[in-house]
Amino acid sequence: MKIKIKSIDLNNDISLLDYRPDRIDDFSISITFTIGEEETEGGDLFLVNACAPKWLSKNVNEGLWGRHILIVEKYDPHIIASFVNSHIERIEESSWIESAEKISRFMQWEFEDYQQ
Repeated sequence: MKIKIKSIDLNNDISLLDYRPDRIDDFSISITFTIGEEETEGGDLFLVNACAPKWLSKNVNEGLWGRHILIVEKYDPHIIASFVNSHIERIEESSWIESAEKISRFMQWEFEDYQQ
């Protein structure tokens, strides 16, 4: 089964391409990706926090959890989207659940730990 990114959202009115941090080498931003099966409409939400090493070093003084964090040298929306897409394109499982579980190893899945 092939999967793909359906949309990218910054949880506000500014798109990933239009967003400009105060400093491209010192930033942290939450990005939500809608990812789903290639042949279907919509998908599930996956969140990642993208940040620069400079931001990490300034904010690690008392500790900082590292799960679901994408570290990039500077803010470049094309590099961020391309990097995530390159990982998504490599996932090819037999079911959506298996694919989503693989994605959830590096991005926070909206249904992570969900139980009926």
